Amino acid sequence: MTKQFDSTMTPAQSIAVADRLFVERKLPETLFEPYSETEKQFFYSAEVALRFASKLKKQRGKVPHFFVVGHIEFLNHLVMPIFDLQVGNTVGPAEHIEICVLAKNGVLDATLVPLIVRFRNRVAKVYLNRQKGYIQK
Repeated sequence: MTKQFDSTMTPAQSIAVADRLFVERKLPETLFEPYSETEKQFFYSAEVALRFASKLKKQRGKVPHFFVVGHIEFLNHLVMPIFDLQVGNTVGPAEHIEICVLAKNGVLDATLVPLIVRFRNRVAKVYLNRQKGYIQK
């Protein structure tokens, strides 16, 4: 029997389980995809949102605000490394995570975009690597 998700898994373990379940069940790729691909899509979506926000700021002088909902499994991968959370102390249902994108004079850096992330009354400054698609401290 395939191991399912549980609260003791690290982010890497849960991605491996999700991908293995995808392969074992032979789900049609037109409907489902491996979790590792979902993670890649997050960074692609973040890039699209950054471009849209930058364009809107240039055209109308307004800073857009986004409200985004995501799966707990993915949000754990986002928040755990930023705040050094331990397994068992991860994102719960409907928890608020605030991400503020910083830009100099409305211009985003082409490689590293500084972010301020707020979660559970904690604040961290990290960087979104736009070219490689990951968040670094």
